[in-house]
Amino acid sequence: MKLTQQLLLALTAIGLFWASACQAEPVAQVQGSATASPSASKYLTQGYKLYQQKSFLTACTYLQYAIEKENAGANAWLYLAHSQYAVGRRKEAIASYSNLKEFYPSSPEATVARACLAKLDPQGLASNPRENSPPPASVAGSESSAVDSSLLKSVRIGSWRQDHPPITGGIVRLVKDTIKGLPEPVKLTLLKGNIKFLVAVTLVDQFPSLATVEGAGYDGHTYKRCPGMFRNGTVVICQNLIDEQTDVVEPPIPLSIVSQNFYHELGHALDACSGNCSLTDEYKHCYWLDIARIPDDAARRLSYFMQKSVVGQGESCAEITAVLLGGSEHSAEDIKTYFPLTMNYLRKKLNIN
Repeated sequence: MKLTQQLLLALTAIGLFWASACQAEPVAQVQGSATASPSASKYLTQGYKLYQQKSFLTACTYLQYAIEKENAGANAWLYLAHSQYAVGRRKEAIASYSNLKEFYPSSPEATVARACLAKLDPQGLASNPRENSPPPASVAGSESSAVDSSLLKSVRIGSWRQDHPPITGGIVRLVKDTIKGLPEPVKLTLLKGNIKFLVAVTLVDQFPSLATVEGAGYDGHTYKRCPGMFRNGTVVICQNLIDEQTDVVEPPIPLSIVSQNFYHELGHALDACSGNCSLTDEYKHCYWLDIARIPDDAARRLSYFMQKSVVGQGESCAEITAVLLGGSEHSAEDIKTYFPLTMNYLRKKLNIN
């Protein structure tokens, strides 16, 4: 659907104004839109009104909600970036302009974002350099299947505290690339299971109540140290962890580790899609036969997947699935060596070749 003519004209004027404010070259008039009309998006409508009234700080909140809760698209990111810049949040504005360029590379709004970034951050020093590289062909400019398109539309950005760093384009690109690279039967399973995907700064940014909760198998640590979770049909993957002593957000988790975490949480999602196969008698039979033969030295390395009761069953199922999908390196050899029966069961159950 397209924006109303009035909003479209306003978007054009605002884009040109901000391109000028950033001392960019004149930008061509903005035509078209990548998102639904304001009548179908109450947060976007209110955010736009607040922006017009120059209530930029409050506009930031509404526009962030529009992105998080209504899956608002390119124009929401553009107004958010403009509002952040207007209240002096330069770094956050750069991140939002970058996200707009990353998520909607061919949109007219992205043209405005590029013009602003050219002056605000010409060398990409305020963000990960990888964010400023052209989107890979696997994400942008390709003919995606209907399944890919549906799954990618379910990827959204979580909220974050004002004193925490914003989400970067690199982690979002990784999530999308991983989804597109999955075997077709697995993607169909995720689609039929209505699985969603959420990228968060930290887990407690998204779920504050977990800040004081000890995670299963975390040896006294809380979910501040948890890099991901599968919850209520949503795979949540985190960009950062929190130091529990200082409460300071640590540097971003290396993308190679983020990838392994994501595959593990996909394993939990596929377990749920299969009707919780990790709780079936067949799974328990294979699992207990396997762990009964694990030597002590390997058992210490695999202790997280050998926790008592259903916790160990669930975590082992997630990690074995990750290994089957080729997404886990740190435990792959041990899993293949010591969980042959369970791995064979999951390969057939989840239709992973």
